[in-house]
Amino acid sequence: MITAIIPVREGSRRLKNKNVAPFAGTNLLINKINQLKQVKEITNIVVSSDSDNMLEMARLQGVSTHKRAVEFCDEKSKTFGEVVAHICENVDGDDILTPWLLESAVQAVEDYDCDVIVGMINTTDKRPSIFPSREKNVKFELLDDHKKKELECHIFSKSCERWRPDQDGWEFNGEGCWAHFLKKEIALENQFIPGVAVGEDTIWALTMLNSSKDYRIGMLYEKWYYYIQNDYSVLNKYNPKIVGQLTLPVDILEKKYGASTGIVHAAYTDWLLMKLKHICFRAYLAEENTDPFNKKVSEFSKVLHTAPWIEVLNRRNTQPFKKRLKFFLYDKNIALYFYSCLKLVKRKKYDIEDGSRNESKN
Repeated sequence: MITAIIPVREGSRRLKNKNVAPFAGTNLLINKINQLKQVKEITNIVVSSDSDNMLEMARLQGVSTHKRAVEFCDEKSKTFGEVVAHICENVDGDDILTPWLLESAVQAVEDYDCDVIVGMINTTDKRPSIFPSREKNVKFELLDDHKKKELECHIFSKSCERWRPDQDGWEFNGEGCWAHFLKKEIALENQFIPGVAVGEDTIWALTMLNSSKDYRIGMLYEKWYYYIQNDYSVLNKYNPKIVGQLTLPVDILEKKYGASTGIVHAAYTDWLLMKLKHICFRAYLAEENTDPFNKKVSEFSKVLHTAPWIEVLNRRNTQPFKKRLKFFLYDKNIALYFYSCLKLVKRKKYDIEDGSRNESKN
């Protein structure tokens, strides 16, 4: 779902009431609303203004409205970044794009003759209170074969240090399609696989990266995209369908990476171990699952002894020592016991910390 925001205000420094003045049988505001209605990907249009007149016009056009505080309508009191952040705080949406994303992406494609441009994202549980300032002299990195291999590993295990989150949380995620700007023909050539509900973006990114057409891919070190997670601890979200949803993408990726070697196989193994952990916590150890513990252990054992998971476990002896230990938990069917104890220890630790904080307050 995409929300388009139209920021307009009552005052204008050069042309009074320019947004509602007669223009081509209508006015600039309604004309812009009608233009955005033609974009089928946009599911919600929001007009943000301090003007009751403009907001009423917007409502009559069937779009959403946001009454903006007066102090956010004067460039002398607030920067444009602060205005955008204020609107985003008050408009529903899980993803927020920085105002310069499209301009920068188009310019980068032209300047560097790229097929795909990847920007930086920030995954957070809070909406930004203020947008970062747009930086000048932004670093650009064109991916050669070696760097594409680095990105392939990073997609699986977030292993590349220069692409991991900085002190403010900005990173190159790689795994999803967030903050990717690509040519139309490439988007049409690389589409999500129908029926894959989890991991579809990982498969998409890897397929595009390994295309025989050898796309020119560049990393632009610029802040583009906020991904807002309402519940920051995704690992604890109950999903009774997660086993089936994860089995399908693993089955697809096993065909390419199951017999791979070297650093890519090591990164892929990290990804598999994380997905097994997701299954433990999201399907079996979530509080919403009230089945007896022995039944959970039995059901998980059946999963691990069916394809593609049995093929994954059969490679355990080829892994480095630390990974063999992790695979040991699943091979001996004691993973749920281990993570259940770990979860209990963490809960007790938080209870102790909360108690200490309360005592210090008193």
